[in-house]
Amino acid sequence: MAKEAASLDHEVVDAPFTPALSIRRLGAMSGFLSESVLLVDTNRRIVAALGPSSGVLGHPDQTGNGVLDDTHPDDLPKALAVIDRVLTRPWSEGTYRARARHIDGTWRILETWVSNRTEDPELAALVVRARDATFDEATSPEVFGSLTDVVPIPVVAADRKGLLMYGNAAARELMGFDPAVEGGSAWAKAIDEPDRLAMVEMLGRLKNPGDETSMLFAVTLEGRGRRWIRARVRRAEPGGPAGWVATLVDDTDQVLVEDELRRRATRDALTGLPNRQAMFEHLNGALSAPTGAGVAVIFFDLDGFKHVNDIHGHATGDRLLVAVAEGLTAELRGSDLVARVGGDEFVAVCPDCGPKTAQSTALRLAGAVAAATVDHAQVRASFGVATSPPAPNDATLLMELADRDMYQRRARPPEPTL
Repeated sequence: MAKEAASLDHEVVDAPFTPALSIRRLGAMSGFLSESVLLVDTNRRIVAALGPSSGVLGHPDQTGNGVLDDTHPDDLPKALAVIDRVLTRPWSEGTYRARARHIDGTWRILETWVSNRTEDPELAALVVRARDATFDEATSPEVFGSLTDVVPIPVVAADRKGLLMYGNAAARELMGFDPAVEGGSAWAKAIDEPDRLAMVEMLGRLKNPGDETSMLFAVTLEGRGRRWIRARVRRAEPGGPAGWVATLVDDTDQVLVEDELRRRATRDALTGLPNRQAMFEHLNGALSAPTGAGVAVIFFDLDGFKHVNDIHGHATGDRLLVAVAEGLTAELRGSDLVARVGGDEFVAVCPDCGPKTAQSTALRLAGAVAAATVDHAQVRASFGVATSPPAPNDATLLMELADRDMYQRRARPPEPTL
């Protein structure tokens, strides 16, 4: 009895792994699949098949057939382009929709995913997954395209995994490729990584049909560089292959204009340094999260700058201000900030800087001011220092204390006003 039981494959629980046993087990499992999964060699021939016993096209045995043998002639170039592109790039993926002839003679629409696993030692083939999407025809890319290609606004549809499956003519022009040929992952790879993660989170929040939102994200497109795209995304109705539908707008010009306006609002036009507003924002931020020895404010006033303008002219004076700004910046740490807050007034904000370090930093910065020379014109700097602690965590008060310290130093003979 034991020998009879041992002769039955399904009762052998301790048998060693063999390819034949693996295939039998996979075959038994395939009855639970609703899609066909094919292993395809580099000659585009089917070497193994899993899925319903008759496959999505009704063929009981597809081994040895060409994977595109039943594809409609009009759809063959599109399908062939996707498979050949995936074949040339290990680990790449692609998707396409194409008509294929069922064993009963009717044409079915197959939604197909292709993945290159030729370098996977366990598979060493293309993995092709096919789903009968005939009854999705109302929302298929073919019908979707006929409705949207005439629309001048870029429109895209993504599958339920978030990968693009279709883009209308305007979207293809914007993206520079056809997702039906290149595969949905090509667009995902073009999106900046932080924005890619934000987009995944955004799509996850659209749980119900009709839910919609919008987001701005950056992409790097071949031949067009970095662009900013604004997408308005809507969760698709159930029953079709699309998970989301979105309209796209190239907002690059608007983003660049807004960035320039923000830059002008927070930067000194002559020196490029942060202005008074940006300095106070930085100082308040440093005071709200103090670290180490505290925060130091060093206030500088250029001595003799009016004389430079009067003798050498304002053009020379402007160039000298730029040279001073460059000298101050070169002397500071990456965490420090120097700003131009008036005509000949500069302020350095130094986090993690106690009173003793602030004094030595001020002397070093004053030396950088004195070293700046344009057409033999030079200036010196008077400085004042305030630190918190001991002063309170108040940006306006720290500025007042540093300004007051500068005037007190000027009144004392002759302290270092280098």
